[in-house]
Amino acid sequence: MSILEGGNSAISCCSIGGPVPVITWTLNNRNTEFKQTDIINEASISSTDHVTIGNIISTLHIADANYPTHDGVYTCTGRNTASDSHNNSSVNITVMIKGNSSMA
Repeated sequence: MSILEGGNSAISCCSIGGPVPVITWTLNNRNTEFKQTDIINEASISSTDHVTIGNIISTLHIADANYPTHDGVYTCTGRNTASDSHNNSSVNITVMIKGNSSMA
């Protein structure tokens, strides 16, 4: 995915599990402090006698993209307390610098 410098975009991922998973985002395999206002999580929760299952959709909003801050591989990871297993979803974002005909 490419974003023009100064532009906006959004990427989403989904994680389903019981107990309800917690979703985190990383950039270039580093724990990055994203602002809470940049991430929107939507949940659909159902319960049985034994476990609560959640379907979480997380959307990370990228505003005013700039190079190199927003350039790289974004990874969404969903984890729960039942196991160490997790679900990864990655997307590579290239920020195109204004006035440059080639990608950065």
